[in-house]
Amino acid sequence: MKALLAILCFFAVFGNGSAVHSKDGPPAEEKNESGKASSAKRDALRERYTSAQIEYQKRFYEIMVNKHPELKPVLEINRDLQTAFIQSQTAKFYYLLRHDPGKIKRTEGISAWANFDWTESEALLKSNREFAQLEKDIEKLKKLNNGHPQWPQAREKFRNIMQDKDHKAALDKLNKERSEIDKILRKAP
Repeated sequence: MKALLAILCFFAVFGNGSAVHSKDGPPAEEKNESGKASSAKRDALRERYTSAQIEYQKRFYEIMVNKHPELKPVLEINRDLQTAFIQSQTAKFYYLLRHDPGKIKRTEGISAWANFDWTESEALLKSNREFAQLEKDIEKLKKLNNGHPQWPQAREKFRNIMQDKDHKAALDKLNKERSEIDKILRKAP
């Protein structure tokens, strides 16, 4: 679990929390005939999940900049990269929800739900200009981030921040939200 959370530090979101939705965005919330939330309700869970990651990453960024202001240039690039990663994952989720919903595992918990099988990049690239631009931005940001002279130092500081009390509080908040979403998903019809 700690390894997964450490990965979130690098591959979840920094930034303002906007997601790429365009024509493959989230549908409106609906109820099925029994009054239970339909798949659109679980789309609201995707937004909740994304928001939790964003909030954690915002706090992580603030902690890092406060403790290591000399790394702000590379932290800003990395923040933008993380935002692009989460936007990409969100766009993929909504694409699958619309075109191949069976790949979205709705009753096996948060891990299966969030880490879906993805093989449709070409179709999404062709059908969604925003996604195509996002993928170009990701490649550009990866090069800027990984080639930045401060990147090795920032990575080392990321590892060291894991024991910080403020970081632990932010991580606890994220874990609580993930746990609540997991419970909801496991109860889904």
